Amino acid sequence: TLDALSATGDEPIQLNPLWGEAVKLRDGYENSKVLSLRTLLTFGCLRPVSRATAKTLYGITHNENLWRILEARAEDQWELWDLLNLLAEGGFETRRLWKAAPGELERICRIVPPENFRIYSIAAFQKDLQTGEATEIQLMVGQLNYETLATSVSNFASRTGVGSGYLSRLNDPSATDGRRVSIKLLHPPRFSLPKDSFKPIVMFAGGTGLAPFRSLIQERSKEQTAENWLFFGTRTREDLYYASELEAISALGKLNIRAAFSRDDVSLELKNGKFLFTKGERCYIDGEMLKEENAAHLYNLLKSPNEGGLGAAFYVCGHVEFAVTVFNAIKSVLLKFGHGEESAEQMLYRLVGEDRYMQEVFTTYAGAHFSQSNVIPASEVVSHNNDEDGYWMIIDGRVYDLGEFIHLHPGGLKIMRSYSGMDATAAYRMVLHQVNPEVDALLAMYEIGAVRRLDLSQGWGVALSGKGLQFMTLQDVYRLWVRLLYQVVEMENAFANDFSIRAEPVTYDEKMTGVSPSRYRWLQYLQSHGRFRRDYQSKIMGESLHSLWTLTSSLCDENAEAGWMSRQITSIHESSLGKKTAELEVSLMKELRNPSSDVNFEAICLEFEKADKKFLLDLKLGLRAGLMVFEQYESKTLIHGRPALLTAIQELPKHLMDYHEVLNKAVIR
Repeated sequence: TLDALSATGDEPIQLNPLWGEAVKLRDGYENSKVLSLRTLLTFGCLRPVSRATAKTLYGITHNENLWRILEARAEDQWELWDLLNLLAEGGFETRRLWKAAPGELERICRIVPPENFRIYSIAAFQKDLQTGEATEIQLMVGQLNYETLATSVSNFASRTGVGSGYLSRLNDPSATDGRRVSIKLLHPPRFSLPKDSFKPIVMFAGGTGLAPFRSLIQERSKEQTAENWLFFGTRTREDLYYASELEAISALGKLNIRAAFSRDDVSLELKNGKFLFTKGERCYIDGEMLKEENAAHLYNLLKSPNEGGLGAAFYVCGHVEFAVTVFNAIKSVLLKFGHGEESAEQMLYRLVGEDRYMQEVFTTYAGAHFSQSNVIPASEVVSHNNDEDGYWMIIDGRVYDLGEFIHLHPGGLKIMRSYSGMDATAAYRMVLHQVNPEVDALLAMYEIGAVRRLDLSQGWGVALSGKGLQFMTLQDVYRLWVRLLYQVVEMENAFANDFSIRAEPVTYDEKMTGVSPSRYRWLQYLQSHGRFRRDYQSKIMGESLHSLWTLTSSLCDENAEAGWMSRQITSIHESSLGKKTAELEVSLMKELRNPSSDVNFEAICLEFEKADKKFLLDLKLGLRAGLMVFEQYESKTLIHGRPALLTAIQELPKHLMDYHEVLNKAVIR
């Protein structure tokens, strides 16, 4: 990287606030205000290139090759040094990055973010016999090696995992650089032994996922405890880590071990206190779990003592695919022993809620976005934001099906539902989940594909905007459609949360005595409906829709009137039906305050809810139809898709008129 920057490494770099906080975790640099360029790069995130870094570099260079890399979401196929070389070939002077003054966009501190920490489970530790203090910790680390592809937006190269590669080099007996490793001890609140030593534990380890269980097993072997089970999945018998240690504990009757070898035709047995490898069939961890005897015992361990079971605590540690396999296999065990689909899911959710099912999941290289076999269009994602169709989200260009996780998320259904059916990257980053490897790894369990990237590079036109005639790329117009569509989806989600009041008690009487819904409930209903009409509806049918119309219509039809959409919406609001709708809420509020009123508020409120939901759904489907035109024709949208795009947007005001009709009919009934 220094070579790519044409630097020696001795150049002094004044730190910005982000870097000032980051170096507080670096031994010997806690109070540093200035670092040498070499040290800054040592502590910086150089590979793979983050999307934020690539976007910042594009903002500085406007390099066409980098633009194509960003469009393909291929920035993670590059390291900083080779991306800088690419920019240099295009004429960019890379020395500008370390010569720039503090505060400038191209300042190296803005380009290179601090490296995130990595989380590794402590496999074991050694204590000083006199002081009792830990003098050594032992880790299990599998080194990551992978290759990037030779494509139009990436180069073929052999790459190494950052954290695992660094630790592996330090562990090399020939290493002489004497570098120290900055560490921070974390104590996960949920991944610890039960307080009751007579509660059975079941551990599922995938490869180096054995790490946290080594110390748990050692601790449980020191005293008389309940059953300790270890299901270990690995490739071959040579990968049975700490075999002699596990063998000794098993020989004492303090560990029951079952091993699944995916690339070795052997089975593991304990005979006369020794591990014996006998001829068997290779299998994965789920195959071992679902063997008749093992499944029966797992079911007994899963059941609580109230159900005649042992109420064991379950622990899972391994990569994403391993954790998913174990979860599904446990569900299969429940189905095997008489539980229905819903009953099995509820039991699993209960295990998680009772802290009886705990996971430590880690990720590995998932491959490039553009090489993903399952590519999902944005028009499909927006349909998945409800109980019937499931809950999907887009985060950093990947699509996740969170229908199951929504029941396990600590924040509950409402938080997850708020961002489903749309791109939730901003919300995900707002709570800093992206810098937490544990959260990132858990999310990866639910990945179902990558969002489809459209080739819109050739399309452009001159459109009428609030600033007059303006050059617009097809990408700009597409983003407007997507942005408005996501806005409608977000409103659907907020609306669903608002009207969830229907299933929740809102007064003491409703909660304690189960009496019929109070008038206070209908007041909340009417206020939610009013908020929908005043805030949600006016926002979506206002400036946002007007801008979409002026830009789309001027690109698709040179004779289109710029003010057509605004006149349509105004005409509907000022119609007799529109005025009646505005009066409905006021009159119903008056009736609600009248104790002798015989108005059926329940029926009206439910009709209002149905109308509000239908309006948002119709609007979503209309905008989705426009989005699908882009997806069908991509860069040729303005050649072949103009009529369909115009039809899609011209249909939108009709949904507002239908909405007013439905509301007024509801009150008449």
